[in-house]
Amino acid sequence: MSGEFAALSAVILFVIVSGLQSATPIMLAATGGAFSAQVNVFNVALEALLLGSAFTSFCAAHVTGNVWIGLLVGILTGVVLAAIFAFLTVTLGGNEIIIGFGMNIAVTGLTAVLLGSLFNSPGSFLSPTAGSFPMIYSKIGWLTLVALLLVAVAHWHTFHTRAGLRMRAIGFDSSAALAAGIRVDAYKYRAVIMGGALCGIGGAVIPLSGLSLFSVAMTAGMGFIAIAAVILADGRPILAGAAALFFGFTSAIGIQLQAFGWPNELVLALPYVATVLALLVKAIIGLRREAKRRTRQADQGQITTTNIEVVA
Repeated sequence: MSGEFAALSAVILFVIVSGLQSATPIMLAATGGAFSAQVNVFNVALEALLLGSAFTSFCAAHVTGNVWIGLLVGILTGVVLAAIFAFLTVTLGGNEIIIGFGMNIAVTGLTAVLLGSLFNSPGSFLSPTAGSFPMIYSKIGWLTLVALLLVAVAHWHTFHTRAGLRMRAIGFDSSAALAAGIRVDAYKYRAVIMGGALCGIGGAVIPLSGLSLFSVAMTAGMGFIAIAAVILADGRPILAGAAALFFGFTSAIGIQLQAFGWPNELVLALPYVATVLALLVKAIIGLRREAKRRTRQADQGQITTTNIEVVA
């Protein structure tokens, strides 16, 4: 009996540790995407921001031998890429989806080419000098705690600061916010760039949290899962972080299922299946709410018509 309990405890501990590790980059990207969503900017380039930051942070850590310099470079990369996205969408009025997917494709191709040219390695490169961020316990690093803290700070910023109130006002009605004297475009830039900085941290976590390794398309769709978390959360950072944790734990559970003979392909697909199912549930709930709203409006219209007839 004690052996079974110990085995179960080991499985639970693995799921918690691996889930937090997997969720950290997604959590940071989703929180950053939530800032953009608050000002009605749908940042589809989260994958590009994560991957670009992962590559530059890895390169900087490899050259300097200092992961904290790598982190700083990753943050700067996220900010620069976010500023490019903001310029193309907010200033030039480009389509967010087209520009976002274009940036995702461009950064994926560019990092693959640079990996081959700089490190003479077409697929992946293991750095002997990059190092890794310090760990608190097993594979749980300090940046995981930082990510959880930043989610809480983002929630406080959204609902308890003047800037957060203005950002939500812009998202509710940008024309009314502009008429009230709020600098709409400035706040949109602010929100997108804040998201870029968070993606920069998330990107640095990916190659520098144990392996000191970078490989082509290393983010493996984490940015798209973060977009799903943003959609599920409706721009609320706490819910975005919770959704990211859900996807991270789903991935960890999938890995553990391999020990029970589940096919590797199914296990790898599990987080993405969970993402699709979560979005489907969200869509169904939204449709039902909309149907109830229309029913209430119809009932109110009937009551108003009846009252008019009675008065007449």
